[in-house]
Amino acid sequence: MSLIAACCAALMLGGAVQAAGSDGIANKLLVVSVQGSGTQIFSINSDGSGQKALTTGPGENFQPAWSPDGRKIVFASTRDGAAASAIYVMDADGGNAKRLTHEALPDTVPTWSPDGKRIVFRSHRDRRSAFYSMDPDGGNVVRLSDAVSDKGAPRFSPDGRYIAYEVYGDLGAVQLHVMKADGSGDKDVTSQIPKDKKTQPSWAPDSSRLAFVSVKSYGENNIYTVRPDGSGLVNLTPVEYLSTQPSWSPDGKQIAFVSNRYGDMLSRSAGDIYLMNADGSGTVNLTRDPSSDVHPVWSGDGRTLYFLSMRDGPPHLYALDLEGGAPRRLTQHAGQDLSFSVAPSAATTSKTTVAGAASAGTGTKGN
Repeated sequence: MSLIAACCAALMLGGAVQAAGSDGIANKLLVVSVQGSGTQIFSINSDGSGQKALTTGPGENFQPAWSPDGRKIVFASTRDGAAASAIYVMDADGGNAKRLTHEALPDTVPTWSPDGKRIVFRSHRDRRSAFYSMDPDGGNVVRLSDAVSDKGAPRFSPDGRYIAYEVYGDLGAVQLHVMKADGSGDKDVTSQIPKDKKTQPSWAPDSSRLAFVSVKSYGENNIYTVRPDGSGLVNLTPVEYLSTQPSWSPDGKQIAFVSNRYGDMLSRSAGDIYLMNADGSGTVNLTRDPSSDVHPVWSGDGRTLYFLSMRDGPPHLYALDLEGGAPRRLTQHAGQDLSFSVAPSAATTSKTTVAGAASAGTGTKGN
């Protein structure tokens, strides 16, 4: 899988790759995998042990999201013979699964409000996608947005005040919007760069800025940050490479991302995991492998980066300890991992500093 293909897969998965930072089940991850028939959701310990299937049987199960307290998991599924995906919720151990929506057209990409009181999801019940919110038991459904344009996954700001999302227009246009959590005050926050496609929004932990990817051309994507009101636009990666999939560290001081900054044009179709300071300085290449490394997500304490890699064949989940050591493969099955998420855990300011990521300039590890 090329870096371009992996980026496209991330868009299709919506909000399936996530991290959280409140008290909950420690040292757990959710992994969406194809192992045999169907797509299932598994839990796994952060050291790779204790894999457990949380969903089984026919149907596709995908896009899981932890509740802020780590006790529940909301997900989309086509189980029960449904022609279109519906939203379900289950306990963190896979028990007590309950269907929350019953529409003829797909409901997808569910996510929890940071206070755990509401679930927001995308629905095509009006033929085009709109956002709805509901109570965790499926009651009190409220429409948050119009259905004029198709939309990407809803992404709550950590303070719960805003929701960021992509708006898909005609002729391939993609804009990035932010609205208040109740659906009011919708605003295009990336209109300053009108010609580019804007995608992959990622909130800073303090909700003060939004990182996103601006797609300029086939060979050049840049990572920007912007305030929720659309001001303060900054290009963090003004270089002619692909820079994509930004992921903020829990303390907000660094951003992990995927880029392809070495080799010829053919080898640069595969990405590596990079790290930079939140102002774009101090870039470091953390992985350097001929195969694609994608989807970096931080552990709650900021000491580990999890990612998907094809270095051993199909995509599998890996962990990289930022204090040193080689990447460790966590899933050992013969299938493939499609996405993953890190369980909520107590937010801890990381004391780890990766060499080169604390000073201005760029560099690569292992040159």
